[in-house]
Formats: sequence, structure tokens, C-alpha cells
Amino acid sequence: MAPQLGNYVLETATAPGTGSFTLNGPETARRSFSAAFPNGGTVFYFADDGSSAEWGVGTLTIGTPSTLSRTTIIGTTSGSASALNFSGSVEVYNEIPAEYVPILEADGHLLVKSITDWTKQQALGAADAEGRYVKSVNDSTNIRVDGAGINKQTGVPWLHTGSGFTNLQAAGDYATNAAVNAEVTARVNAVAGLDAAKVNRAGDTMRGALSTFNDPNLTNGVYNYSPAFRTYTNSRAGFQFFAQDKVGDGSTASGVLVQEWNGVAQQYWWFNPDGGIGQSSKGDVAFVSQIPTDYVTNGTFQNSLPFVDKNLRAQVFTKVVGNGVWVTIPQAFKTLVGVLALQFSSGSEGVRPLRVETNGATGGQFQMSEWDTGGNTQYTFLVFGYF
Repeated sequence: MAPQLGNYVLETATAPGTGSFTLNGPETARRSFSAAFPNGGTVFYFADDGSSAEWGVGTLTIGTPSTLSRTTIIGTTSGSASALNFSGSVEVYNEIPAEYVPILEADGHLLVKSITDWTKQQALGAADAEGRYVKSVNDSTNIRVDGAGINKQTGVPWLHTGSGFTNLQAAGDYATNAAVNAEVTARVNAVAGLDAAKVNRAGDTMRGALSTFNDPNLTNGVYNYSPAFRTYTNSRAGFQFFAQDKVGDGSTASGVLVQEWNGVAQQYWWFNPDGGIGQSSKGDVAFVSQIPTDYVTNGTFQNSLPFVDKNLRAQVFTKVVGNGVWVTIPQAFKTLVGVLALQFSSGSEGVRPLRVETNGATGGQFQMSEWDTGGNTQYTFLVFGYF
């Protein structure tokens, strides 16, 4: 709190030395310190013994008698800031020192000290205000800002004017005007390039048609066909692609590719859901991975034969042999069960079965025994056995 001033306050003190003033009471037509100020109050004081003087701020203690401690020595006539040693009677009165008197410039402006502690209640000079606070402009172009802050929840800064609140962009990585303009220009050019390059418009040089998707018929057993994509060169070489499915039977779903010439389908391929080619203009097609490896090997039927015994296997092969010749089986059986030899004749006999000796036969050989003893003849053999 600032030191206090009172009107007509004057007392005497006797030989205080450098200690507190013991107040003797007011002079004639003057007031005492205890009448003008509260107990414990800080007050301005001057002390004068007629030859030297001291001024400062004291702390008043009201009692019988009252005392005024010399809390802060502002100055003395000796030029020091230390308490004078008064050995005789001294007058003590309340007045404001020159150090605390506001000074006006020649044009009437009040001079104040620079702020050193912004937490205190101090007068603010124009220079300090200019350096610390945002200048607000109010003219024909601008509106005065009377408040600003940052929302604690959103982090969005704001300004307030007589017209209301204005939210500002939060801190972030924002593009410059030049970058934005460059991006806009690039986008315009890209759109223009796409418009110029896209096809399926009147006047375009590409030949072909794109159909939109049609809602399928979902009745079981009905075949649905997708719109077809067709492209060609000068109505000559081209291809079509479309899809087909049978409602209720997912195994019929197919993609169809058709190669054409002069508008007429030349070749076609139907692609099945399993990746195979179910139909084609060249007949049924199978990938190597789709051919059973255990069905037939070098003339040996490995399965799918109507044998009751599923372990029984058969081999078919053709050889030119004569009577009594031992015939080697292409794949030796572990156990040979039986042999059927057929001779195909262009005469009246047609197909003639022949007797085969299995006595002494092994899993890999058997002996021929013809009805006649003619020369070497071509036979087709069907042999049965177990591997």
C-alpha cells in the first residue's frame, strides 16, 4: 500500500537519536499522527531540527505515547539515505517528498516510471503499453478489437469486437497462397487433360461401347448375361468380353472372351469359376494341372474302370509278335491276373481273340500261343494285374 498523506499533521519529538520518533503530541492548530492515520499505517514524514532534515516513510504505532518508526529513509540534507542522529528537539510532520510528486511535461502530459513488476498496481506509461499490448485500430476500414483469447477445450484462438466473436485457425501446417494457387492451376489442367483424353464420346476415335450394369433376373434356372465390352480396329480385328451365370447354380458363372474379325466371331473361350476353360472354339480345354495323373500312364488305366476290385489295374498296348514269343508288359505288374490278345482282321473273321499261355508268366512277361503257326502279326493286348 502507498504511504498516506494527511492535512496539518505536525508533532515534536525529543532527542530521538537514530531511532524511532517518540511523539509528544501536536503543535498548536495542528493534528497528531494518531488522529490522522490508523495504527500500523505507513505515512510520509519529514523530521527537522532547524539545522538538518530527513524525509522518508514511517510506520505509526498508536499508544501513550505514540511512536513513528523510520522504516525507509528516502533522503537527508546531508545527501545520504541513512537516519540522522537527532540529539535535540525535532519537528516531525506529514508531507509528500519530491520523489513521490508526479511531474507534468511542458505540454501537460504526466510522466510515470517504467514498469518493473507487472504484478503490482502501478501506473502504465505509453511506452510500456506500446511494447506490451496489441494496438487496436478503429477507423473507416477497421473495427476495434476489445478482447482476445484461446479456447481451452478446442485450442482455437478468437477475437471479440463490437460485432461478436471471430474464430481463428489453430496452429498448423498451412499452405501459402502461392501454393494453393499452384495446386488449383494443376487441378484445372489435370481435369482438362482427362476431359480431352477420355473416350466413349461422340467424335472420339476409339471404336467400342461400354454398357451400364443391368439388374439381374433372380429367378432360379434363368441365365443372366452382363453388358459386353467390345473393341475393335476399323471394324476388323476386335474382341468382346462379358459374363454369364445361371441363377441358383454358381458353378455356371463364366467370363466369356470372343475374338472376332470383320464383326464375325472367330474364336471364343469360356472361363470357369475354378480358373479352367470350360469351352472354346478349339474344343474343351484343360490345364496340365487339371489332367489326372493317375488316370492313364503309358497305356495304363489306373482308375475309373468298372472293376469290383478297386485295386485291379489294366494296361492296353500294341505289339508285333509271333507264335511262342515272350511279350514284355510296358509296366510290370507285381501279380499278373490275365491277358486278352486281339487280332484285327480285314477279312471275314473281323476281331479274332487268341490264346495266351500264362503258365510260367511273370508280372512283366507272358508267352504267345497262336492257333496257327504263321509269321509275326500285330496284336492289341489288354492285360490285368496288381501293382
